Amino acid sequence: MDRIIDIATYAITVENDGDRTLGPIYVRDIFPPAAEFINASVRPAELTSTSANWTLTHLAIGDVSTITLRLDVTNCHGGELVNKVEACGEYNDKWICDTNFSALEIDWLTCCLNETVHVTKTAKVGENESNVVWYALTIRNLEDSTRVAQVTDTLPEGVVFLNASIPPSSYDEAVLTWNLIDMEPLGTVTIVYKTEALRSGTFVNRVQVDARSVDGPAAWPVFAKAVIDVGEFGEERPAPGWQPPDWFGGDTSCLSDLSCEELLMNTGSVL
Repeated sequence: MDRIIDIATYAITVENDGDRTLGPIYVRDIFPPAAEFINASVRPAELTSTSANWTLTHLAIGDVSTITLRLDVTNCHGGELVNKVEACGEYNDKWICDTNFSALEIDWLTCCLNETVHVTKTAKVGENESNVVWYALTIRNLEDSTRVAQVTDTLPEGVVFLNASIPPSSYDEAVLTWNLIDMEPLGTVTIVYKTEALRSGTFVNRVQVDARSVDGPAAWPVFAKAVIDVGEFGEERPAPGWQPPDWFGGDTSCLSDLSCEELLMNTGSVL
């Protein structure tokens, strides 16, 4: 009698979105615990019981390469099915690496979870640069099991990203994303990153950590925020959109007064 198995199909997509040709590119997929390799659209250069490695000769600027991977996940147990991947490409004797993961909750009836991941977020104005803000994210795995996590940090309007102790996997329209694929049991990951405030004011920054378990119980997403005041400094950039004139003084009582409206229009401002 033929054995009925559960098969998971993954698409590993590697894209060169930089401005240099990369080559070679090494891709490593780390299977979920107890998963077994079936086949792949590209023959692995190395195959073990827990992972598969591929070597791509090169990726030109804008090129995309996709590897389809099929795994037997019949014997995979636990709360979630987590597959991890890492890729590194070389240019001019330098390496650029990135990581990602796919997570599927197996026990979809899981509920009432305890907090098994904790995140804190702090902010500090630079000592020598009054418009530079340093943020620190501290992510603690409170469970005695290995986890992966996607960290999504949304910068407030008027703040731009400069650099980080761990390079983000993506930075798109003020949203920073880190894919952490190896959070050790009871371990801590700290990310420190530097930003620039374009103008003075109070800035509220929020982060979400969506953790998944490789070999333990599932976890809820956790959140944190930081509030920082940036004082006035030289060469501030004005906020986009219409702003009240300096003489307005924040008094909006005249907005319902026709003479005040006419006065604003005469100064070139539009209500």
